[in-house]
Amino acid sequence: MWMKTNHGEVQNFTGFSRLKTEFYKSWANYFVRFLEEYRALDVEFWALTPQNEPMNGHLLEGQWNSMGWTASEQKTFLMQDLGPAIRASQFNNTKIIMMDDQRFSVVEWSRTVSVLTS
Repeated sequence: MWMKTNHGEVQNFTGFSRLKTEFYKSWANYFVRFLEEYRALDVEFWALTPQNEPMNGHLLEGQWNSMGWTASEQKTFLMQDLGPAIRASQFNNTKIIMMDDQRFSVVEWSRTVSVLTS
């Protein structure tokens, strides 16, 4: 919760929020640590997604844990932080799924984030 901003509202787990950019690297390192801890339990992942339903964090009245991403924000996080952290780790074959949200937004997101295919 301290890594997020609720744009002037009292910080909580729900409602409109984004990850503060100064925590992008920490969040990326958390994913690597997550994979390490599961590997220690003999659980392997072939892919991960940086945020389940990233558009939910844009809903002002959402009453569930959420953190919003725009396509361009997620592109920045994937290119500068999560992608390099995964590639530099022992999990460098793990795929990163750019977005798992509503189908109507897939085209917009894929156009914005598509440079990650290399």
